[in-house]
Amino acid sequence: MEELLCNIEFEKDEKGFSARLRTDMGGLREYNGMTLEEVLNEVILELQEEFSP
Repeated sequence: MEELLCNIEFEKDEKGFSARLRTDMGGLREYNGMTLEEVLNEVILELQEEFSP
């Protein structure tokens, strides 16, 4: 059986990059940065904290 763990959306505009992360446990969070790498690192850290045993 499949279970959706999270939903992530990435956007780019003239100000930089943004990501919207939604999980059942943490709800909706938004991260902003000048580079995609910066935003990806924030999302990865958040997911590791939330789903680590």
